[in-house]
Amino acid sequence: MFKVATPRLKAVPFLGLCSLVLALTFSLSHVKAIDSITAGSLTAPFPTFENLSFEWEFSGDDNNNASVDIQYRPVGSTTWSQGMPLRRVEGGTNNNAGGQSWTTKYSGSLFGLDPGTNYEVQLDLTDPNGGSQQQSINVGTRALPDFTQGTLVELAPGFHGELVVESGTPGNPMIYRSQQFDNPAQFSSIDLQGKSNVIIMGLEVNSPNGHGIKANGASDFVIARNTINARHGIRALSDATNGYIVDNIVQGQTVWAENSLGASGNNVGEGIEISGPGNVIAYNTVRGFRDNISTLEFEGGTADQRSIDIHNNEILVAGDDGVEADFTQGNVRVYENRITDAFIGISTQPTLGGPTYIMRNVMYNVTSVPFKPNRFSTGDVIMHNTVVKVGSGLFTNSGNEYSNALFRNNLAIGGVDVGDINGYSAGNSRPADLRNCDGSCDYDYDAVGITTAASPINSARIYNPNSTPFLTVEQNGMILTGISAADMGPLFPGVSQPTTKTQVLTEHMPQDLRLGNSAPVIDQAEVIPGVNDDFLGSGPDMGAYEAGQELPTYGQRALVVGDFNYDFDVDSGDLSVFQTSYGVNSLGDTNGNGSTDGLDFLVFQRALSASGATATQSVSVVPEPSGLLLMIVAGIMGLGRRRSLAPACQLKY
Repeated sequence: MFKVATPRLKAVPFLGLCSLVLALTFSLSHVKAIDSITAGSLTAPFPTFENLSFEWEFSGDDNNNASVDIQYRPVGSTTWSQGMPLRRVEGGTNNNAGGQSWTTKYSGSLFGLDPGTNYEVQLDLTDPNGGSQQQSINVGTRALPDFTQGTLVELAPGFHGELVVESGTPGNPMIYRSQQFDNPAQFSSIDLQGKSNVIIMGLEVNSPNGHGIKANGASDFVIARNTINARHGIRALSDATNGYIVDNIVQGQTVWAENSLGASGNNVGEGIEISGPGNVIAYNTVRGFRDNISTLEFEGGTADQRSIDIHNNEILVAGDDGVEADFTQGNVRVYENRITDAFIGISTQPTLGGPTYIMRNVMYNVTSVPFKPNRFSTGDVIMHNTVVKVGSGLFTNSGNEYSNALFRNNLAIGGVDVGDINGYSAGNSRPADLRNCDGSCDYDYDAVGITTAASPINSARIYNPNSTPFLTVEQNGMILTGISAADMGPLFPGVSQPTTKTQVLTEHMPQDLRLGNSAPVIDQAEVIPGVNDDFLGSGPDMGAYEAGQELPTYGQRALVVGDFNYDFDVDSGDLSVFQTSYGVNSLGDTNGNGSTDGLDFLVFQRALSASGATATQSVSVVPEPSGLLLMIVAGIMGLGRRRSLAPACQLKY
């Protein structure tokens, strides 16, 4: 039996007692709540190409009734657009994550901006108790890199061992590029650790027992359109800054099998792993790792993991996490990725204050939970995701409480409980089973369901903090019924859902989870400014897609013939590249022969004509027929005197 000790009171003289009472009264008067707000510094750290981050420190507002609205416009424009209000971040420490701490602030992002554009941003801090103020700030998104301006190092076909690169300078990066994209130069590894202003493009790396590309501590670097087969694909740790990892194919060694799955599974390697602010990971195809894309788990250390974008990646066969956005510290944005065959969809274990935005991702055949806000994660924003899996649909199963999470407009369909998979459960066929928020989370406007193949179908519930029926918590949520596992129309016409363990453990092709024309979730989502206010119907749709929209591009993008400057458009800029590359290097090569000649111009001219409006705008810069004839003649003559292929790392222009 536990005994409650009675405190012993010590006698205090009368005058001393009076003094003590006065002191306590004075002390308490100085710790009373401060309901008015005092604004601190406003910053916009580490812009990326299409998103901006904002952090606004404050003190006071102990009654938690302040808010920050944000609007923006390109400099020179007269039309304002509304952004998603900033999120309140309470300062704290996560002792389950090595004692990592963060400060009190409002924090949030603007999404979907134009690269290389300056914006006027106005933030309105409002507190009914006093201290309201408005601040304006001009901040620009980063410009996309120019893949043709710099010191070019053309790399010939063949195997060259390890490539150790040199730094460039701002405006004049070192560009290491295969001379022939369809016959790339091959390496055992590429090292750009600690280097800056470097572009690595069109190379092949084979490192079955090691690292493909090492970019620890690098800054202002681009890793584009490479093929990497390695135990660890691309690692940019030690606060690598402002990197752009784009259009790569990264292949690991983990296979889709039961014993591969989970934290203790037979899985190895990190596909793309980064640490540091301002990094962008986009349009990569990543297959067969423990964690396919991840941030650094820096328990016991330090790192700056803010303002990171992970988007439009094709993520296949992840033994543990499809995306592991762990130990992030605010304005990390994981959006428009497609995840197929993964143990966990997206992990935020933990978010350290936040916000971590998880938006418009599509997940098919996740065997455990689609979202993992574990280890006392705080500050996750989970919106407009689509999930199809066995077991429970909208499912979190955190062993520790998470807090300050926002769930909005998600669409999640579960199915048959196929039993444990390598010792882990996919859930017992609940449309929603959200565990375990501490009571501070905000859930609404989510659509959930279980396919009719499941029996029994258990009730949907949310722990916030106690188990409560789903529709009691989500006043505007939906529980969908009558969905067939064989054909998931009208939600996802033509898509089937696994119903057995064997089917779950069979590798799948990515699925088209766009909504059918009569899907009941159309126009039913909550409007969120700056996120979905460009909806197509009478309101936004639940899930990752608007009905009728084109399928986004996931993974490595196809090359556009004639697009020499790699901006995915054929225009006068490409003609300029052709003119400066003619007879000098391979930047204007269209036929894969490793040089730029008159025959390439014929291909370019056809591509320019096919590009429509852009071609019309650019027709004045196309050479006259006589000039074209001279180019063709020169090109034909050049076929007889092809210059020899340069040895690796020798040609510099």
